[in-house]
Amino acid sequence: MTCLIHAAGDRKYRIPLLEPLVISELRVDQDSGSRAIGFGFVAKNASLRGMSGVEVNHIRIDFSENICEYHLSFPRLEIDTEYKVEGKILLLPITGSGNANITISKL
Repeated sequence: MTCLIHAAGDRKYRIPLLEPLVISELRVDQDSGSRAIGFGFVAKNASLRGMSGVEVNHIRIDFSENICEYHLSFPRLEIDTEYKVEGKILLLPITGSGNANITISKL
């Protein structure tokens, strides 16, 4: 795992840097349709730090079933991003945009 955590990435094989991991765009769309809750969320230029602190708790690989199972822990993850959200809860509109910092401990 050490080689992955401290790797510089490899453009030839499209392997990104893990620290920081940069995600150009992430979209989550939940069409309200007939539901009471619906929203759209877009995060751009997200920078995820803390991947290098990964702790591997368990790995199970079963080639006959084509299963790879990983149990990982992260002491701290920090995400900085630009976001935009639009939606509704019942009849209440939800809108917002700006910069966000999300810090997660003991994941």
